[in-house]
Amino acid sequence: MQDLVFSSILGTAESTAASVTAASFLACCATSIILGLACALIYRYKTSYSKSFVVTLALLPLIVQMVIIASLVIIVDQLLKAYAFSLS
Repeated sequence: MQDLVFSSILGTAESTAASVTAASFLACCATSIILGLACALIYRYKTSYSKSFVVTLALLPLIVQMVIIASLVIIVDQLLKAYAFSLS
């Protein structure tokens, strides 16, 4: 049971790049949006609020996810450029 809880939905570390599909990417995006909406609804329930802040709070997890993915793509690209010449 604990293996299931702590395993990634994207697969093992060796096959992560090969196993990322559009469905798993969209599942991650949907999860981010759902968690953001949950935080926004809790914030709306507990305090007085402005609409723009609630929208920002709802979309913040998705924005953070996209920034992390973009930075990882850049880092991996730079590492491949650095070590690709030594492999050939």
